[in-house]
Amino acid sequence: MQAWKDWFDTDAPEESQIPNGYSATLSTFHKLLLIRSWCPDRTVPMAKIYIAESMGRQVCKVAVVQRSFTASEVMNIWRDIDIIYAYQ
Repeated sequence: MQAWKDWFDTDAPEESQIPNGYSATLSTFHKLLLIRSWCPDRTVPMAKIYIAESMGRQVCKVAVVQRSFTASEVMNIWRDIDIIYAYQ
């Protein structure tokens, strides 16, 4: 039982060896389910691992968009959001 507690207490259990030999026997999808049930805060990182293994790493790449907004552009965006919420 101590092995499971140590695994649970690691910073990134999705990257650690699962105790009792389960790392070798569980598929990536089953590891995702295990992480989801034991460590819900680590579900997204484990889901990225699952997606990368099942669909390819190119699917998991994040596009970084760099754009600086002027104050007037930000105010226009907030005005549009206010209008949308007013009509709901």
